[in-house]
Amino acid sequence: MKTNEIGRIRIHPDILTEEELAELRTPEARLMAVKNVEKSRDFQIESYRQYLIAQGLPNNQVRKELLEMFEELREPEKNPSLSETVAPHEILEAEKRGEVRGSIKMLM
Repeated sequence: MKTNEIGRIRIHPDILTEEELAELRTPEARLMAVKNVEKSRDFQIESYRQYLIAQGLPNNQVRKELLEMFEELREPEKNPSLSETVAPHEILEAEKRGEVRGSIKMLM
């Protein structure tokens, strides 16, 4: 039995015709599928939020629960730049010595 695979979804050939499968492979169809997944995820998050509120949890606890359940709601950790980790006078001294930070010197 042959199955067609679109993305990570396996579709049995008896369910869709070859023409329908070809339509699903178009960029527009893939974009629409991604948007549908995003809408579904937003719906899951909102449904869980409403459930937590209905349970009588305070707002700060609801927020904590949502952050634990849905990683995409967490803010990405900030990676400090060099200018935030090195004092300005150290940068100036390094530049006086000919060191260049944040760029690559090309040797010929």
